[in-house]
Amino acid sequence: MIAISAILFFVLGLFLELKNTRVTYSKEIFGNPILAFSSAVFTIIALFELFYRMEKVLKNRAGRMFLKGLSFFGENSIVVLCTHLLFLYGIRILEKVFGMQIHTFPVGGAFLIVVIAEVIVIKLMLRPCWKLFGK
Repeated sequence: MIAISAILFFVLGLFLELKNTRVTYSKEIFGNPILAFSSAVFTIIALFELFYRMEKVLKNRAGRMFLKGLSFFGENSIVVLCTHLLFLYGIRILEKVFGMQIHTFPVGGAFLIVVIAEVIVIKLMLRPCWKLFGK
């Protein structure tokens, strides 16, 4: 069962986000910065609580695989933080050159491409540079 605190934090974060009228993170328009920051913090706390509960509840194979994938990206988050914009800008350049709209594909086309590219980069980087990443 999902904890009441996770639901409360998520609802509180959603409410604060809705109260903050003009928020566009890509253009760095935050409306009221206190509401934007508070909304982000409450939503992140709710997600942490949710994943903590999921780890204890999910005992089946699909649940373990989902959490293993999250754990994989969490353990290698520094690689993801350093390279995700490189892939995203590469996709944007390809969109302009070929006139495609990858970022509007269903189920987040650009997101899936970046995730696949990140998995490949992490797997390749862990072999020769394992000391750099502490593995």
